[in-house]
Amino acid sequence: ERYSVTCAGAFRPGLRGSITVVLASETWDLESGDSITLDGREPHTWHTRDSTEGVELLWVLAPAAWGGTT
Repeated sequence: ERYSVTCAGAFRPGLRGSITVVLASETWDLESGDSITLDGREPHTWHTRDSTEGVELLWVLAPAAWGGTT
């Protein structure tokens, strides 16, 4: 199921493994070392391409997608 976050950009460099990122009109297959930048407000989702393989991702949301305090 697609979701969105309240931020201008979501960056997802792939550190280990492979994923598929699904947007409304595009699908991207990413391997380890790849990255993608997208508008986090656009509905999207992702999934691993191999259910037996683990994935490590680094997500950077800018600006922060929450308004709470730490």
